[in-house]
Formats: sequence, structure tokens, C-alpha cells
Amino acid sequence: LRRVFQDLKLTEELSWKVALLWVWAFEVLYHLVKPDLEAWGMLLFSPILSLIAIRTKSFWTAYAIHLYVEVVFILTISLGASN
Repeated sequence: LRRVFQDLKLTEELSWKVALLWVWAFEVLYHLVKPDLEAWGMLLFSPILSLIAIRTKSFWTAYAIHLYVEVVFILTISLGASN
């Protein structure tokens, strides 16, 4: 996505910022139909995970963090519901 914005002749720094905001907006809109905790989590952590992916030039670190948070979230809900 960042390369698309670079093709529009945006500077390197501006292209990744626009791409980050674009992804953030759609992720937040998608998560608004989900529970509040998950929607707020995406609102706060989507830019952080996007920056990690941009800085490391790989989505694997951000994906691993997201997977960890998701597992903890599911376990917390599951264990809380059983009590």
C-alpha cells in the first residue's frame, strides 16, 4: 500500500504515514461492530503494529504480537465466562 502512495509522487515519509492512516481507518471501522474492548484495542494498537511492520520491513513481528494479544483476549474471556 505504501508503494501505491509512493507512485503518486508522495515523499517516502509522507507515503508511509498516509498508508498507516489508511489502514488504521479501515481496521477501526471494521472493528466497530465488534465488542468495545476489541474496537478500542484496534484504535490504540493498530498504528503501533503498523509502525512495527514498517520499521522491521516485515509483518511477522506485528503478526506475532497481534496473535499473542488475541490468544490472551480469548483466554481471558473464556476463563472469565467459566467462573
